[in-house]
Amino acid sequence: MHERLKELAERLTKPGSKCQHLSMSEVHELSEAVLELLEKPAIIETKQVFAVIQNADGTEGRGPNYVMAVCEAESTAHRLGKGKDVQGSDCGIVPTVAIRISNHPYATPCSWLAPCRIYEPNGEDRAAERELQHQRAAKKRKQDALERAKAAGLSDEDIKALSIND
Repeated sequence: MHERLKELAERLTKPGSKCQHLSMSEVHELSEAVLELLEKPAIIETKQVFAVIQNADGTEGRGPNYVMAVCEAESTAHRLGKGKDVQGSDCGIVPTVAIRISNHPYATPCSWLAPCRIYEPNGEDRAAERELQHQRAAKKRKQDALERAKAAGLSDEDIKALSIND
């Protein structure tokens, strides 16, 4: 298992590698190896990343799905996947986890294991990511306020009446 993991890790970290040719079975194999590693103290850091999922058949969508890119920011994933899926539709974005490992012969201090190369956000992505974070925070504040209102005894009709702009 470790030899195969070493081989996949080398493919993922090879300079200039686009890593677009990992099959779903290889991604699954890599995931299984990562799960095996989770039981050992070799993992020194984890981070959330976003996988851009593309179908191999851009015409009818009958081909297999694969990981086109792995991005540090969700906004980068949206940018890279925009218009790249079946008939020009946007690719699916799936949150996943990348891990950094050490204490193995194939690991370097910055070895990240993920289905593909991790793209860093550009300036526009950082601005879009801040906007996404603001939207998420606003949505959470609204949800929390609705829960407090319901806990205080307001009905759905009362809450709806409060939300109507005059």
